Amino acid sequence: MGAETWFLVIADYTRNGNTSVNRFSNGDIAAVAYAKAEERHRKDTDIEVLLVATDSEESLRTNYRHMFQAKRTDTVTALAQLRSSIMATRIPRSA
Repeated sequence: MGAETWFLVIADYTRNGNTSVNRFSNGDIAAVAYAKAEERHRKDTDIEVLLVATDSEESLRTNYRHMFQAKRTDTVTALAQLRSSIMATRIPRSA
């Protein structure tokens, strides 16, 4: 079995958005980078941050193809609906 490779993917679903891919061989370093990216984009509703371990970038692009599509309006709509649904079902914490 080969060494595990981690990919941090940041997809910008705006009209002119790009998808960036960063490769890591160390899962701990990848997790720190992921946490920083999540914090940085916490309020960006048009940005998706993903950390996944897989055998190759080709596999990543196959399994998460929605993050690499040129036209993402359907994905943006689906993400917005999912986010609204999640926010509507959150149970407030009691003090």
